[in-house]
Amino acid sequence: QWTERIVETVDRVMTNCPELQFSTTISLDAIGDLYDRIRGKKNAYERAMATHEALKPLRKKHERFSVRMCQTVMQQNQHTALDTYE
Repeated sequence: QWTERIVETVDRVMTNCPELQFSTTISLDAIGDLYDRIRGKKNAYERAMATHEALKPLRKKHERFSVRMCQTVMQQNQHTALDTYE
C-alpha cells in the first residue's frame, strides 16, 4: 500500500508541476534481515526494494524525476556495508 501511494503521489506531483525538478532517495542501510532489524520492521527491505522498482518507470515518464539510493554506515551494518553496493 505504501509503494502504491508513493508512486501515485510522485506521478501526480510531476504531472501537476511541469517545471519541477524532483528527486527522491531511498535509504538502503543493509540487505535483507539486517535491514529489517535496523529499521525495526518486518519485510522493510522487500518494501524498500519494491518501492524503488515501482518508481523506476516514472523516470521515463517524467524526465525531471530521479530516484536514488543511499546508505548510512553505522555500527550495526559496518561489517556488510560494501555488500549493499553489489
